[in-house]
Amino acid sequence: MQPQKVEVVNYKAWGDKVKAWARGTDPLPQSIEEFAAQLAAADVGMKIPPNFKHVNFVQGTTETLVVKLPCKIFMEIGEERLKQEGGDYALPPFYERAFEIKPSIQDKMAFHSERIGDYSIANCL
Repeated sequence: MQPQKVEVVNYKAWGDKVKAWARGTDPLPQSIEEFAAQLAAADVGMKIPPNFKHVNFVQGTTETLVVKLPCKIFMEIGEERLKQEGGDYALPPFYERAFEIKPSIQDKMAFHSERIGDYSIANCL
């Protein structure tokens, strides 16, 4: 069975929870079960598939650049899906809400690389 990815229902609540962890105002979960419980309490609505057994937090500093590498299997599944005829590049729904239109992506493989590059070093400025 192919591993499934995490799905976020409420991105606003998810972002607020991540901010609370980053600020140190909420304790970091020490297990996947505690992680799921905190997200449920925050009304994030995250769907965590059973293939995930652990959670790991990495926080950079102004002196340390953290480069977050994507899971190789998920990256390759995404690439294969995009190579298929009619493959769509799925974006979270807040993109359409923010731009008031569904983004039109001409070169999906290039966009995939750009998003992964952004994701790997994004610093939430």
